[in-house]
Amino acid sequence: MYTYHLNKLAQKFAEIRRQDMANAQRKLAQSRDCIAHIENQKMVLEQKSQEEVNELFSAAIGSTGAPKKTSTKPDYSKYRIVKRSKSSKSSTPTSSSSSSSSSSPTYSTLFILFHDF
Repeated sequence: MYTYHLNKLAQKFAEIRRQDMANAQRKLAQSRDCIAHIENQKMVLEQKSQEEVNELFSAAIGSTGAPKKTSTKPDYSKYRIVKRSKSSKSSTPTSSSSSSSSSSPTYSTLFILFHDF
């Protein structure tokens, strides 16, 4: 007889624990959703405020008349182009080499030299 009442109480307590656990999980899920929503809204506000700051900054820079950064081209006035020709292999051409050299074009090479001014 006592065991029947004890079993009945154990079942009631188990049911109450299950309900409490379900309620706690539901509240936790709702709070997580709220926290996630709040964090999302914070990020959106931060982005908006950052965009506003960027716009204000660009407007302030534009109003000062400061020149915008432009791409600079290299200054080629520091360089000099010098034309050099290759010297022949022998100073006195032979008959075979003179005929071959007359048919071959004269080679010249361009050198770009760095010159300090």
